[in-house]
Amino acid sequence: MRWLGENKQFFFRLVNIIEPTVIICLGRHTFRGVMMAFNREAKIGNYNAFITGKNNPVEVSLSSGQKAYVFAAAHCGAMGTLNRDRLKDADGTTGINLQKKDWERVTEYIK
Repeated sequence: MRWLGENKQFFFRLVNIIEPTVIICLGRHTFRGVMMAFNREAKIGNYNAFITGKNNPVEVSLSSGQKAYVFAAAHCGAMGTLNRDRLKDADGTTGINLQKKDWERVTEYIK
C-alpha cells in the first residue's frame, strides 16, 4: 500500500481546494488512505459491519474549518456487491439492495 503514503499529501491539498461536504470511499483501502491523509487512524474491523455502523461516516475538518464527512462504502462493481452480500441487514436486505441503503445514508449529508 505504498501508494497511500505517496499520495496522501496531494489528496489532502486537493480536498482542501475543493472543500467537499462528503467524501465517499469505495473500498477498505481507499477509506484507510483517506483517513491517513487526515492523520486519522481507521479502526475498521469487519468492513461490512463498519459501513452500516454508527462510526460511519467519520467527520473530518478541512483547513478552512469546514466539516466534511468521510463515508466507507462498498465498491459498486461486481466484487463489491458480492463482498457486501456477506452481511445481511436486520431486515434481510442483501447485495445491491444493501448498497442502495448505504447510498441513501449519504444523501442525508448532502441536502
